[in-house]
Amino acid sequence: MRFRIPLLVLTIALITSCGNEDRVTAPPPANHQGNITDTPRENAEAEMAALWFAGKLVAPQEDYDAILTDLAAIRGEYLDSIPEVAIEFFPPWVVTELLAHFTDETWDRIRNHEPNVVDSLGTVFHATSLDTLRLGSDLIAILGFEGRLHPERLAEIYASFPEVLSAEPNHYCCDWSDVYPGEVDGHRTYLFRHGYGDCPAGCINSDFWYFRRVDGQTEYVGTYSKWTDPEPAWWAEAKHAYERYRFGN
Repeated sequence: MRFRIPLLVLTIALITSCGNEDRVTAPPPANHQGNITDTPRENAEAEMAALWFAGKLVAPQEDYDAILTDLAAIRGEYLDSIPEVAIEFFPPWVVTELLAHFTDETWDRIRNHEPNVVDSLGTVFHATSLDTLRLGSDLIAILGFEGRLHPERLAEIYASFPEVLSAEPNHYCCDWSDVYPGEVDGHRTYLFRHGYGDCPAGCINSDFWYFRRVDGQTEYVGTYSKWTDPEPAWWAEAKHAYERYRFGN
């Protein structure tokens, strides 16, 4: 089950268009650049985790490769003793969808098969579908894409055009077990979480297992049950990735 999160108003124009044919005339800026043809990659979990971790429109190859290698190493070494390392990364939003509101003129152009900015952007970002959903008087466009793209970056790009009144990711509701990749002092970290107890409303209980990857080796730091154990010293370090995922910190 999913629900829509109100869009944060964004004021920075990220790409521009001009001319009567609504052609896209400039690429995304450096912070959003990435080779669209690199996605989708073979391993969905590693790509989605790298996408969230890096915050770029397209998951950087180095992050994808590192996360793929690290998770395989952790699971290969610890799966028998800590079955929870089988928990896979799941993103907070649908990576292949974007929700958008268009101006009436833009909808008319789309219906009449006239040149429009939505088609131009769809060509650039490899859109594969445009569905609609009506909520009251609002007509919402549900855009689908071929690759795994960061929907927050994609929303910023789309919302920078005056023809697009708003754009936002399609967030998942509720709570679930997950793994949170992070980075501390130049080495990568992985916090596995088993959430349980009324997770549709927000898991009441959480058990954590924390790992560091240093120089190609895995260091198992420890485990922590949130409501029964005193906070371990390493929690101050480990919690950042978890809180960033859950609360945007």
